[in-house]
Amino acid sequence: MERQKELERGRKQRERERELRRKKEEEKIRRDLEQEKENDSIKEILQCSLKPEEKTHPEEADPSIFFSDVVLGRLNNVEMEQIQEYLRSIGFGFHKCLFESGYCTESVGWNDASMVIGMHPDEATELIVDEALKSGKPFAVVPCCVFPSLFPDRKLEDGSPVRTYEQFITYLLQKHPSIQKDTLADLGGSNVILYTRPSSA
Repeated sequence: MERQKELERGRKQRERERELRRKKEEEKIRRDLEQEKENDSIKEILQCSLKPEEKTHPEEADPSIFFSDVVLGRLNNVEMEQIQEYLRSIGFGFHKCLFESGYCTESVGWNDASMVIGMHPDEATELIVDEALKSGKPFAVVPCCVFPSLFPDRKLEDGSPVRTYEQFITYLLQKHPSIQKDTLADLGGSNVILYTRPSSA
């Protein structure tokens, strides 16, 4: 009798353990599906934010598009947070701070960077160029706003004040002979790109 009770207790214990393992496996599958669904949702947000001619399959998407003002300008704060979390999960880092000289001398992110990219960086445009040249890092910037009232001391080589977009481009080009100029034909609005190559930075 006691033997039968012991066997019954053992059987019930094994059943509980099997049920527990089954629930754990189901929970893991559920979490994996939720994560996959969330990632697909983020990719869908990104794709919906693009113009028709910019759309592509998520697997073929260029990671740089995540940082384009074309995309970021059309997303709300919740969507931005979702995208940042997704990018962190695949290895991107974010530094929410002022871009200034101190950042360039003290930040691990800056020191480890192999090149510097600024997409319509507004007030930080000139500093990106200056700090990249100073540290010998190749860079690429797509200037946008000039902010002449914030930077009244900017002067061209002929002494003219920098007021217009065209003057700002010339002003940046005059900083170093290695800086090259091109146009991003597929980008609307301010689409002039200034850059240096790794060998000439």
